[in-house]
Amino acid sequence: MAVFWARVRRKTGRVPVVMVVVAVVVMMVVVAEGREKDGAGDDLRALLALKMSVEDPGEGLKSWNISSPNAPCDWRGVSCFSSRVWELRLPGLDLRGPLTEEIGRLSELRRLSLRSNGFNGSIPLSLAKCGHLHALYLQSNRFSGRLPSLLANLSELQVVNVADNLLLGEIQGVGWGSRSMKYLDLSGNAFSGNIPPSLVLSRRLSFIDLSFNELSGPVPADLGKLPLLEFLSLDRNKIEGSIPRALGNCSNLVSVSMDYNRLTGQLPAALGALPKLERLSVRGNNLLGGIPASIFNSSSLRILQLGFNYFSGFPSMTSAARWRFRVMDVESNNLRGLIPTFFTSLSNLEVLSLSNNSLSGPIPSSIGKLGLLQQLNLSRNFLSGSIPSSISQCRDLEVLNLEGNRLGGSIPLSLSSLASLKELYLGRNRLEGRIPEGIGRLTMLEVLSLPSNNLSGTIPEELDLPNLRIMDLAENGLSGELPLGMGSLQSLRVLNLSANSFKGVVPSTIGSLFKLQSLDLSQQHLTGNLPVELAALPKLHYLSLGGNSFYGGIPDGFSSLEKLQILNLSANSLSGPIPDSFGFLGALVSLSLWGNGLSGNIPGELGNCSSLVTLRVRGNQLQGSIPPQISRLSKLEEVDVGSNHLSGGIPQGISNCTSLKWVALDGNNLTGTIPKSLGLIMGLQKLFLEGNKLSGTIPEEVGELRNLETLDLSANNLSGSIPSALCRIKPLQHLNLSHNHLRGKIPCTRFNAASFAYNPGLCGPPLKSACAQGPVVGHGHGHGHGHGRRGRDRAFAIAIAIAVVCGSLCILIVVGISIAFFVIRVSRQRQAKAQIGEQEKKLVMFYTPITYGNVVEGSGHFDEEHVQSRTRYGIVFKVCLQDGSVFSVRRLAHQEGENVIQQSQFRQEAEALGSIKHRNLCILRGYYVSSEVRLLVYDYMPNGNLATLLQEASHQGGHVLNWPMRHLILLGIARGLAFLHTNSIVHGDVKPNNVQFDADFEAHLSDFGLDRLVATPADHPSSSTTAARSSMGYVSPEANLSGQMTKEGDVYSFGIVLLELLTGRRPLMLEQEEDMDIVKWVKRQLQTGQISQVFDPSVVEAEAEAEAEGEADPESSSEWEELLLAVKVGLLCTAPDPLDRPAMTEVLFMLEGCRIAPHLPSSAHASPL
Repeated sequence: MAVFWARVRRKTGRVPVVMVVVAVVVMMVVVAEGREKDGAGDDLRALLALKMSVEDPGEGLKSWNISSPNAPCDWRGVSCFSSRVWELRLPGLDLRGPLTEEIGRLSELRRLSLRSNGFNGSIPLSLAKCGHLHALYLQSNRFSGRLPSLLANLSELQVVNVADNLLLGEIQGVGWGSRSMKYLDLSGNAFSGNIPPSLVLSRRLSFIDLSFNELSGPVPADLGKLPLLEFLSLDRNKIEGSIPRALGNCSNLVSVSMDYNRLTGQLPAALGALPKLERLSVRGNNLLGGIPASIFNSSSLRILQLGFNYFSGFPSMTSAARWRFRVMDVESNNLRGLIPTFFTSLSNLEVLSLSNNSLSGPIPSSIGKLGLLQQLNLSRNFLSGSIPSSISQCRDLEVLNLEGNRLGGSIPLSLSSLASLKELYLGRNRLEGRIPEGIGRLTMLEVLSLPSNNLSGTIPEELDLPNLRIMDLAENGLSGELPLGMGSLQSLRVLNLSANSFKGVVPSTIGSLFKLQSLDLSQQHLTGNLPVELAALPKLHYLSLGGNSFYGGIPDGFSSLEKLQILNLSANSLSGPIPDSFGFLGALVSLSLWGNGLSGNIPGELGNCSSLVTLRVRGNQLQGSIPPQISRLSKLEEVDVGSNHLSGGIPQGISNCTSLKWVALDGNNLTGTIPKSLGLIMGLQKLFLEGNKLSGTIPEEVGELRNLETLDLSANNLSGSIPSALCRIKPLQHLNLSHNHLRGKIPCTRFNAASFAYNPGLCGPPLKSACAQGPVVGHGHGHGHGHGRRGRDRAFAIAIAIAVVCGSLCILIVVGISIAFFVIRVSRQRQAKAQIGEQEKKLVMFYTPITYGNVVEGSGHFDEEHVQSRTRYGIVFKVCLQDGSVFSVRRLAHQEGENVIQQSQFRQEAEALGSIKHRNLCILRGYYVSSEVRLLVYDYMPNGNLATLLQEASHQGGHVLNWPMRHLILLGIARGLAFLHTNSIVHGDVKPNNVQFDADFEAHLSDFGLDRLVATPADHPSSSTTAARSSMGYVSPEANLSGQMTKEGDVYSFGIVLLELLTGRRPLMLEQEEDMDIVKWVKRQLQTGQISQVFDPSVVEAEAEAEAEGEADPESSSEWEELLLAVKVGLLCTAPDPLDRPAMTEVLFMLEGCRIAPHLPSSAHASPL
């Protein structure tokens, strides 16, 4: 062999690597064969096979060398006894690949630990040959498949840990009946089926962890036969039924955890009698009833976690020195009444959470006795009174959360002495007064959240808060200038001061907050130039300065904010151009610059913002053409450049923006034709081109926009005929082609006359002008009929004479009666006309051009006969114009005083409100403002509102509203509300009265965005509070407490409307002499099994009758399931904790998925949001 290698080396100059490897393998085989006669050879063969089958990037097995003197016993991780391998420990070496079947050759193996590696594939069946195996540690790998049932043959097996792998299937037949088993951890896999009853055969079991799987069925009562059981964890499964009382027999239990399952019934009192139990956690189930007194009488319990259930009360207790509780978590239940005083006797308590219940009354002043308390969470209750200053005696307090209550008074000065405080949440209360100066000296503070109160004064000048990450002081009455000391908050990541009354300029020191990610200073009285120092914030991704009085130009330096995603500079007084350098903002998602005085061109460089979804520059003074580079924005969904001075044509390449849903180019000077390529944007829902100078014909290709909901081409110079393809767009609800030069017969009859008005060449329905017919050929008459004709002529003349006489008498009578009203009417009209001359120019219409005089005349000078409704925002009139079009005009209530918003601000807010367009919203069509009158113009909704419809349904047995119709209504409301939330708009008053129906009975949300158009006198409740009072039953609990409206509150209100539609019941009712809201009523019916009682009888009866008569639609056989799914959506929306409620986009997704039956033939089913 040596001669052979010498020859190779002489010829090639080196020994080939392949030859070396072959030689090593041959040597290994030779050595292994030499030892094969004994078990040591098997051990060596198994370990070599393991090394060859895995990847070892970290060279953890580098020492596994066959040439080592005591191989394999001196290898890393290998322990031997009598030359045989007893233990193999290779944890955390990043070994990757399958575990070889050769591992079964280790017949004397006692312990196998391969945890925290990258092993994959199935667990080898050959492990069953390791008959002496005591412990198996395979956790934190990627093993998949089923757990081998042959492991049941390992009679000496005591420990099995296969947690955090990808194992699946049932564990029923595995046969964990080894009487030696002590420790079983199967957590973090995908095991399904029931918990195997064979577990109870292992009477020595002390540890069972089956958490984070897909197990179902009940908790086996036989677990109570495991006398040595100490630890039981069944968290995050789908386990049902009640908790067995038999667990009270496991006298050695130390920890029981069954979080987030589907357990029902009551908490067994026997658990409280377990002498060693230290931890009991059953969070996130459906447990109900009172909490047993035995739980609080336990002398061993330290951690009690009962959150997110339906527990209804505490037992009557007194203080006891033996209590050892350290953690008490009973959040998100149905607890009522006062906070029990015995809590203040829990002297060892470190964490107390009673949040999201219905607790009322004051916070006990004895709370200060909890000297070891570190976290106190009493948020989202109905607590009243003031914050007790005794809280400052809890010297170790790190988290204090009292938000979402009815607490009043001022923030105690004593809170400033809590030196360990890290998080302070006092938002959504009724706190007033100033922020204590000492708060600014809590050096450990990380979160300061005080939004939605009535705080006044200034922000403390001294801000020694080096660890502060979040400061939220939004929606208060804070004033003055922003302190220069803010620049010292070097750890700040979120700063929200919106909706206050700060004035002056933004301090330049904010530019030194280099960790700042979100800055919201909107809706203030800030002025001056935009702070160029903000351009130095490298991590900023959200910047909102809208609704202020900033002036000057937009700094070019803003283009250096590479991570900026949201930029809102709307509703200011900015001037100058939009910086070309904005094209460098590659992460920009939303750019909102509307309502300023910006000039110049729209920079083509914006086409480089590849992530841009929303572009809003409406209401500026922009000129030039629409840049063709905009066609590069493939993610663009909304572009609104309306009400500017843009010229030129519509870019042909706009069709490349395939994600577009909303295009608003109205109110400009655009010329040329409408591009045919618009027909390629298949997702387009809204197209506004009105008020331009477009010419040519309407392209037939527009009829290919199958998702189009609104098309407004009015007030242009379009000619030709109306394409019949428009009539085939089923989702199309709003069509306006008025004020053009269109000709021919109207092909669509489902739209009203206003859609086609002021086109002299159009004819046919719905217009009154008939289309011209061909000449009519009369039939000839013989001479024999001439005498009869003359006789008829004489009779006709006599009849006319009589009619003339009678008519004259009637006219005299009518004139005599009418003359009494003439003088009054003439005086009124003269007075109105005297004003109209000035007012005509002030009526701004976004779409159909009408005048103030039209409105006055169409409403009978705002006569009572034209009143549609009276709301807290004013009176709504029905206005009928001479061309047949009908509008609803809201005349806002007249207000006086210093709080009335100025006309310029009103116009700004109305312009912004007019830009909010969606198929399921009542869209603002125009507005008028003067010193005396303020009007808002909307489309007329001929079919009333949902409140009226529900009332009619109750009187007619509900048959007017079947389930498909109710589902359509819910979809409409959800789509409209989801759109508002997507655009950061809170409705604040979702209820049936504010759901209007158009001619096709499609739902439209109304009364949104009006708070900013009306002033609230200082001596009256806020508008949001008024909404809460006028919408009793629909307002969320937290909104009732704070008077503040949020998106989560809207979701709650929608959930109430949903449940009202399904049940036919009012939000508040009297049930068995008990005041009850609809949410609790529905939950009670479901908990007591009376499911059929939940739904409106007409819906249930219709389904039952159809099934009984054999006429049930096969596709509606799942209607019960659909109704139950809808109820679940309603209960999710009305979760007590706002954080547990889904977003409206998620609600919409769930509602769209719960209706499987065929859609009704209604255009309401056009397209999702």
